[in-house]
This record gives sequence, C-alpha cells and structure tokens, in this order.
Amino acid sequence: MEPVLLNDVHSQLNPCRVRQLALPESSDEAASFISTWSGRVSISGRRHSMGGQPYGAETLCLDTTRLVHVLDFDTIAGTVTVECGVTWEQLIRFLHARQESVAGAWGIHQKQTGADDLTLAGALSANIHGRGLSYAPFVQDIASLRVIQPDGQILLCSRESKPALFRLVIGGYGLFGFVTELTLRLRRRCYLRRQVQSISSAEVFPAFESLAAEGHQYGDYQFNVDENSSDFLHAGILATYCPTDATPAKSQRNLSNQEWLAFLELAHSNRQAGYQKYRDFYLSTDGQVYDSDLHAFGVYLSDYSRHLAARLRTFRLSTLMITELFVPIPAFPEFMEAAAGLLRRAGAPVIYGTVRRIEPDRETFLPWARTRMACIIFNLRMVHEPTELSRAIDKFRGLIELAIVYGGTYYLTYHRYATDQQLRACYPEFDLWLKEKRERDPENKFTNDWFAGVTRRL
Repeated sequence: MEPVLLNDVHSQLNPCRVRQLALPESSDEAASFISTWSGRVSISGRRHSMGGQPYGAETLCLDTTRLVHVLDFDTIAGTVTVECGVTWEQLIRFLHARQESVAGAWGIHQKQTGADDLTLAGALSANIHGRGLSYAPFVQDIASLRVIQPDGQILLCSRESKPALFRLVIGGYGLFGFVTELTLRLRRRCYLRRQVQSISSAEVFPAFESLAAEGHQYGDYQFNVDENSSDFLHAGILATYCPTDATPAKSQRNLSNQEWLAFLELAHSNRQAGYQKYRDFYLSTDGQVYDSDLHAFGVYLSDYSRHLAARLRTFRLSTLMITELFVPIPAFPEFMEAAAGLLRRAGAPVIYGTVRRIEPDRETFLPWARTRMACIIFNLRMVHEPTELSRAIDKFRGLIELAIVYGGTYYLTYHRYATDQQLRACYPEFDLWLKEKRERDPENKFTNDWFAGVTRRL
C-alpha cells in the first residue's frame, strides 16, 4: 500500500506522510493491526488537533472513523457507551432519537465549542473542556474506557479498575493505547436562556462568580480583537446560560454559514468593524433559549480560506492556529494587559478570542488545570510564508512565557512551538510521564509527530 499524506484540518501546517492508513471496523480488528504490525502505530480521528498528535511519520495510522456504534445506553444510570470514532453530532442524534418526547431525557455535560465533527475518543485523548462555569475538564465525564495495549490486549480502565492507566490514557494523546470504546456520564437535558452583556475584561470573573451563584451553568467571554483599539483584549461580550422553563422560539437568530464567513472576512480585513458587528449580533441574541445539548454546537468552515481568497484581493494563503492558555483567576487582568502589549506587535493578528472558567483537574497524570483557572484562547492568523510564520511562532512562545510568569500553563493540543523549558515549566510531571511511557510501552509502539519531536529534543 502506498504511503498517505495527512494534515490537520484547521491550520494545515502539519503535513505528515504515514506508511499506511488503516480503518478498522471493530475492536478486534484494531487489536489485530496493533499486535501484528512490526513498526510503530499512530491514532487519528477527525484530525483537528494541530500539535502533530493524530499521526506519526512512517507509522501505521489507525483511523477511527468507522468505529461509530453506540454500544449501550443505560437510562437508569445515565451513561452511554460508544465506540471511539463516534462524533458529538452522531451521539446527540442518537440520544435525541432514542428519547423523543421523553421527560427528563439524558444529554451531555460538555463538548468543545467551535466544531462539532470531533470524535469522543479524541476529546478523551486531549482531555478537552467546554464552557461550563463549574466543570472540570472532560475526565470528570468519563466513567470507564477500554484500551488496546501494545500487545493487542484489551483492558477495561476506570477509577476502580486499573486506575493508573485510566489517569494516563485520558489526556495521553493516544500514547498509552488505542481507546476503542468509552462510557460517558450524562446529565438531564434542560432549556437554557442566554444572557448577553458588554463588559470589560476586569469584570469577567466577578461576573462569572455571581452568575454561577444565581444558577447560570455555562458561559464564555469573547474579547475585542482590534489591536488598534484602546479596548484591545479589554472589552468584550459575556454570554451565559441559565436553566429556564421557557422553550426555544420557532424563529430566533442563529449564525448561518454565510454570516460566519462575513465575520471572518471582516476579522481579516477590518477587525474594528468585525468586532462591532459580532458584538451587535451577540447582543441581539440576549434572552434566546437553547437546548442544553445544542447550545455549544455551531458553524465550522474548514475551507473558509478558499472563500476569503476569492473575496479579498490582498489575501495571502493563511489559516488559523489556536493557542490556549490557563492562568490563575486573580492574575487574569494583569495577564490580559501584558498579552495586549505582546500581540500589538506586527504579524499574526488575533482573529478570534474567548475566555472560559475551568475547575481543577485532580485526576489525570498530566493536568493542564491544577487550580481553578482562567482559560484564554487566541486564534491567530498564520500566513504560510517563512517570515510570517516565524513571527507567529514568536508570539505563541511569548504568550506561553506570560502564562508561566503569572503561574499558568498552556494546552498541548494546538501547536508544538513551546520550548522544552516552557514544556517542563508548565508540566512538572513530564519526566515522570515519560518514565511511565517507557515502562508501559518499551518498544514505543504508540507514537505521533508531537511525541517524536519532543523526545528528540529532550
């Protein structure tokens, strides 16, 4: 079979040629691939991670996208067991179809916002988060999982059974085994009323605190991305969601693909006008009601750059890349002030940015949220030219350094630009994590480009 060239969906900056791409259709078939393949194995889902985690050069890449069955739905315990390739869209479709007109129906706690076509095993492997005001990362929602080991053995892992492996696999980026199925804890679905207000960055976390005390369950803050404004990173739109007895109106404002594309066009060509238009849209949705399963779903345009190239004469080939930083909440205002200064420098403008509140992760081996954290997400424009990319990389490293200065960390999923010193500063457990990897997988059967790059440098 011919080698296959893969890349991440979002940034398109991580090309990788794998020796073979295989699409197992059962756990047993995946285990057979792993146990009989003489070389190394990487694991991919929908390939949204931008740090080189979904594939590895010269590996057998196991693509999970045919493992899409719902295996069990326990309506008493409120859990659902799915194969690794099931996406959020597929899960929600199943839950809604099975519980049509059922009072007290089960739904999900949290998912990533910004994209929906992502696998649940990918979410587990990156230990993702949503926008819950009192939620820890995704590990809190996992009851158990089955993971294929380097010898092809399939193990059940939970907090009670093989808890050490459970801690390593969640947030382990496929390096401690192939997660073939997982059991997800559910919540009762409800309707949520959106409350939207314009506030300053300094007011965000006091507002989160008071609104959470009033019963608001989800929320995020989208800040001004116009670097020429005095309000750059210092003003924005806070949207929170509170349970309500009301039901969604038959006609309410939602972003269409074309509207989202128009926002992206302005964000590239006139960020002041783009921010104002986006703010006005969000303010117009104040009071709208959403299903708790659906409020985090939205428009995602993976091919937006092709559309912008056709519409903007000055457009150069570019994509977006995310960096996600976490700082203790008391340090958030000072961090944003320092970040504004760094990001005003030429090159790699901020196209979109948001802030969340995250509860600590006390369960995984390599946690990125050790205390209650402010989560700050910057989406930077990456022009695919060497000088422009170099400037963007400097900004990413500068932002990570700021997070470290303020006692914070960064998320491994989105890029691999952090220096070795920054990696160790943010993840002091990293050497112990590597030791676990060597002991559990001495032949390094499971690997990926991110891990290979890190271990080459260390």
